[in-house]
This record gives sequence, C-alpha cells and structure tokens, in this order.
Amino acid sequence: MTAASLVTLVGRALAGEASLPPRSTLLVAVSGGPDSMALLDVTARLASKLELTIVAHGVDHGLRAEAAQELDLAATHAKQLGVRFGRTRVDVEHGGNLQARAREARYRALARAASAVGARAIATAHHQDDRAETVLLRLLRGAGARGLAVLPPRAPSTSARTRNRRGMQRRSSSSDRS
Repeated sequence: MTAASLVTLVGRALAGEASLPPRSTLLVAVSGGPDSMALLDVTARLASKLELTIVAHGVDHGLRAEAAQELDLAATHAKQLGVRFGRTRVDVEHGGNLQARAREARYRALARAASAVGARAIATAHHQDDRAETVLLRLLRGAGARGLAVLPPRAPSTSARTRNRRGMQRRSSSSDRS
C-alpha cells in the first residue's frame, strides 16, 4: 500500500465511518510500532484538511522492558509532528488470558485519556495479521458467525464491550447446558 492510498483510506474512515465533525479532537493510540506510527503520521497529515486536533497517547502495560523506550520514541516523533503526546502506565497481573486483560486495561486507559482531552474518538492501528489472529482465536473458542466478525471500523465503548462480552458468555453457558 502506498502512502497516498493510506492517507486516502484513513481520510475516508475519519470523515465517513467515524463521522468526526470539524474541530473535533481525535486520540491516536500509539505503541511505537510501525502500524501505530504510520497511523500517527497519516492523521497528523490529515489534521488540517479535516480540521481535527490530533492527540497521541501510549499505554505501557509493564509487560516488556522495551515498551517505555518505544513510547519515548513515539513521544519524540509526535513532538516532531507537532502532536501532543501523553502516556499511561497500567498494571496487568500475570496469569491466564494475559493478552485479553492487557487489551481491556489499554482500552480503559485510552478511554480515560480521550475523556481528559475531549476526544470524540480513538483511532487504533490494526493490520491484516491482527484480523487473521482474531478470527483464529475466536474460531478455536467455538464462536459462531457473529463472533467471527473482526475489528469493525467503529468499535463500541469499553463499557459496551464488557456488557456485550458478559451477555455473550451468559448465552454461551445457557446453550452449553442444553
């Protein structure tokens, strides 16, 4: 994918699917990895055209020693782009389903950061491998057709995600008893 086509795709998503009105603030989740850094570059490039304020935010789960250094690089890059940068450190206890708990902690931290800066939306970067991994994990867990739908352009809020997951678990456990 060329840089121009990425700019076009992100621009369409922000103006169309995300329905961000002019003068809105967009929180861009960054990890320091190539996907989120590309998203930061593109949103910063589109900010004036779409009349958006871009704020970058990174979350350190405390699970990898290099994460803090990666966020330092992201902060430096954001500064070079003229984008405000914030970060949150969250504690995720080790144990079963660590990635899921880390993801929920990250989404809660991003939601708090978005609220603090008045952001109307949070942009996260995902690539095709993320989608494939999500489908495989859900397939292995026995998800049906609805559960296999992955990474929609606009995700529900963290509280709605939690309610939906709990509701789906209740339906699953009641059908398991049949």
